[in-house]
Amino acid sequence: MIKELKSLSWELNVMYVEDDELIRQQMITLLSKFFNQVWIAENGEKGLLLYEQHGEEIDIIFSDISMPRMNGLDMVTQIKTVSPQQKIIIISAHSDQENLLQSIELGIDQFLVKPVSAQQFVSKITKVVTDIKEGRESNIAKSVSLDDLTGLPNRTQLYRDLEEGKEGTLILLAINNYHQLSDTYGYENTDYFIAKIASRMRELKTSPNLISIYRYNMDQLMIVCHRVVDPVKLKIQLSEMLHQLEQENVYIKGFNFPLSAQLTVGVAFKLALGTWVETVQQAEVILNNAKTEGEKLVVYDQSLKVVDKVKENIVWSEKISRAIEESRIILFYQPIFDNHRQITTKYECLVRLQEEDGTVHSPYHFLEISKKTTMYRQITLVVIQQALKKMEETGFEISINLSIDNLLDEEIRTVLLKELSINKDLANKLIVEILESDGIENYEEINLFLKEIKTFGARIAIDDFGTGYSNFAHLIKLDVDFVKIDGSLIKNIHTDVNALAIVQSIVGFSKKLSIKTVAEFVDNEAVFQTLNRIGVDYSQGFYLGEPTAQLKV
Repeated sequence: MIKELKSLSWELNVMYVEDDELIRQQMITLLSKFFNQVWIAENGEKGLLLYEQHGEEIDIIFSDISMPRMNGLDMVTQIKTVSPQQKIIIISAHSDQENLLQSIELGIDQFLVKPVSAQQFVSKITKVVTDIKEGRESNIAKSVSLDDLTGLPNRTQLYRDLEEGKEGTLILLAINNYHQLSDTYGYENTDYFIAKIASRMRELKTSPNLISIYRYNMDQLMIVCHRVVDPVKLKIQLSEMLHQLEQENVYIKGFNFPLSAQLTVGVAFKLALGTWVETVQQAEVILNNAKTEGEKLVVYDQSLKVVDKVKENIVWSEKISRAIEESRIILFYQPIFDNHRQITTKYECLVRLQEEDGTVHSPYHFLEISKKTTMYRQITLVVIQQALKKMEETGFEISINLSIDNLLDEEIRTVLLKELSINKDLANKLIVEILESDGIENYEEINLFLKEIKTFGARIAIDDFGTGYSNFAHLIKLDVDFVKIDGSLIKNIHTDVNALAIVQSIVGFSKKLSIKTVAEFVDNEAVFQTLNRIGVDYSQGFYLGEPTAQLKV
């Protein structure tokens, strides 16, 4: 039975929703043995967000019922509204009749009772997986070509229809407030909106017979004009049409509703020598850039260089992934000089990526890209492990930088606290620097974690203090030990009276709270002497030492 299940399920992807961490880890281990990919969510609300992002890829949803924020059955209700055919298995300790009946009404495929036995798991999962396989085989023609809800050709059919060698124009239209509309009118009615928009887009004056429209994503339409359209004329037409659509009323179930759709459009052109894959990629990037810039309509031109940027991101993502696998994420260390004792007493560790040929890259090249993936977490975990190892080897105090996202990441918090509990003799040498420029809002959750860190003896620093989000309340609420004054205030402090006044205020306020001050970007003697004169406790910068791979013990 197990071999049979594995042979059927190994290509399928699943989402698992469970609030109990221990049960979640056990089930992840089990599900990973049978399925290609397992997405994890801690409650129904997060499960719904994951489904919005990966719904097209998820074959089966496994979910608990009782969870905070949103329970499993409420999550399933919303998902079933969008995807009535979605396979769902409820795994719950609540085997009462009420939950069972509600599950049946929602069209749940199987109901497993905790603790789940191996026989129960294999038997019931095999039935669901078999249904999926048989359903795909019997309805393959329809399922791969049409969107069930709107009847429009889908993304798969789009790629089948695009003929290489032919020129054309791609118009990618997104409904930015799709989920807002769905919450208001229901997903069924929102999909009626999409069909209405598709109908209106056929009225483009670019030879209607040459237009094809596809449901590209849940909230997107792809309009294909099977020839290259004049960009200026197309932009005028699309601008007029977008304005009309956003004002239009839609007749649904006896009521007239304003469409109220917030639309964004990206346009790309495929020439004879180009490929459709590149053109689709152009349209996607243009659309995303338009959303970021707050533009309603952006038409591709060579100056945008969006494809070059995408290719560069892909190259760097591959470099980062390989560097993590091959232990080429390394640390450099910059000295922090004690202005009173006139010696180096601490180091800040700075992450670097080393290529196979020895070339070393600063975070400028790779950190932002990594933040869009799980690689950011992996890099942070490497930094924590290497910093603790270096402290043990040298005995120096070392600071590590953690972003607000890091502090809210459950896995990073768990690992850091575990390492501190194991290495209690090193904890008082660790300084955790929080980026003040991130904007600290969730004081309660962050505070709880920082207090846990401090119970082991670790200390807290606010980094980049004095930038746009500066708030003296951070120093009090987060009970910090150090304030690192941003380099933009330090580099000209010997000549800029305003910068000097601001730094003096920070130093004075910090002294009253018994918080030590650190000046960053100290790159010359004049700056260093000014800082000593006004009572800054520590200095850091190229004047006192550049970051290097080795510490001077």
